[in-house]
Amino acid sequence: MRAVILVGPSPDAFTTEVLPGDEFLGVRLEPGVTSPLLGLHAPDLRSVVTPLALCLPALAARLDGPLASSCSPEETRAIFESAIRALTPQPPDLHIIQAARALIGSGGTLPVRSLASAADLSERQFRRRFQTATGLSPKEFARVRRVLAAVVQMLAEPEDGLAPVAADSGDADQSHLTREVVTVFGGPPTSVTARLRKIDHRNVW
Repeated sequence: MRAVILVGPSPDAFTTEVLPGDEFLGVRLEPGVTSPLLGLHAPDLRSVVTPLALCLPALAARLDGPLASSCSPEETRAIFESAIRALTPQPPDLHIIQAARALIGSGGTLPVRSLASAADLSERQFRRRFQTATGLSPKEFARVRRVLAAVVQMLAEPEDGLAPVAADSGDADQSHLTREVVTVFGGPPTSVTARLRKIDHRNVW
């Protein structure tokens, strides 16, 4: 059985049951484009996990039939691309999109004041516009990206242990990093990295 699920932005881990043989194909929207592309208020989607049909019935209807007969990840990708290209987006907040890109590129380490300055906004204006566009505060967004970068480093350098990763990510110590990983990924670093290594990641575009 195939289902299209809309998952909103969240600062915390989301867990779901996965059975042997299950396959997931995700379409990740760039931070800041949810509202202009889908017509949904990003803060209203915070920590939301719901069938797409409940929020966007027309889009779900365009996807359901073709996805039911899709035979490959490539075909599924083309179906999603076609449906998304048929949408009529509104102009996005480019200052916030650029700020989100900068945060992602820095691994979540850039301070809010420098991002606000680059956008020619006060810190208060920047925080408000960032949360409106992405559904997360700049601090929450940066935290998720920082922890994600730390987990990627753990996977790439498993022999180094947590100490250098904690130092690189700006955490006070290994215990603080562990707590952050538990919050964002739903488990301690050892179990998270072990679980990720078991996933067969294919066709990542």
